[in-house]
Amino acid sequence: MNDKTISGLLDGKDEIRTFLKNASDIKLKQYLKAGMPVKILPGNRWLAHQENIEQFFKEYTANPAEFIE
Repeated sequence: MNDKTISGLLDGKDEIRTFLKNASDIKLKQYLKAGMPVKILPGNRWLAHQENIEQFFKEYTANPAEFIE
């Protein structure tokens, strides 16, 4: 990547966790299992975009309750 900042990019698990109001590891795992759009690259580097996560939750919460273990 170049030196320009990509608007809305969440670079790292901690940035994603903060964006999700300090979600625990358990919650992150549940969200990933449910299909939250996050790329986990070699070296355990997490990348996501705020708009994609927001869209995921809009769609995820628009449907009737469903239990995912």
